Amino acid sequence: MAAHDWEIDIFDMKLAFLWGKLREDVYMCQLPGFENGASLVCHLLSSLYGLKQAAYDLYELLRVVLIGLGFLYCEADYAVFVYDYVNGEGVCVICIITWHVDDSLAGCNNLKFLDWTKGRIADCFGIADLGPVVKHLGVQYVCLHTTRELWMHQQEYIVYLLEEHGLHQCNPVSLPMVPPFLLDKTQIYTLILTISQPNIASLLGNYSTLQCTLALTLP
Repeated sequence: MAAHDWEIDIFDMKLAFLWGKLREDVYMCQLPGFENGASLVCHLLSSLYGLKQAAYDLYELLRVVLIGLGFLYCEADYAVFVYDYVNGEGVCVICIITWHVDDSLAGCNNLKFLDWTKGRIADCFGIADLGPVVKHLGVQYVCLHTTRELWMHQQEYIVYLLEEHGLHQCNPVSLPMVPPFLLDKTQIYTLILTISQPNIASLLGNYSTLQCTLALTLP
């Protein structure tokens, strides 16, 4: 995106899980303070926060809206939607939107189309347009249009972790591991292989943490 000088914006959906339409019959007790004295229950017509199916119902509604705008969902990741068409002026317009619950990041090679898309989504759900991306899902972004560069980092999160564990005054090092502990070729290949396997990656992460802990405790 940065190499082609795309516009990258973020926006949040307002009242995310309340937009979903339930396809099952769901009943709940009357809310405290709103009882009418009768032994009645409420029949939910829309989803609520806390329902197990709320996220799925919201996604289904969102998918219908975006497909109606000409987007196609990615087969590899259903939370990614892609628009790739040539408009009436013969210009190829490409727009990629990613969703995570109520947070969205959108990149497009045409600012007018990106604004139009956000407007149509806002008509259906209501969104808070946050403009060019600065921070999204804990990751900070620095977009340099003049040099067509995009830098991503987690400085705020790292500082938060250091302060939480009382390490904010520690000395930085250029390597994330103690120098004597080096990875051989087999370990490097294993690390690359497990990037796409969350369960193995989690186990490897725990093992790495143990390795670092043992290294720090050695005299």
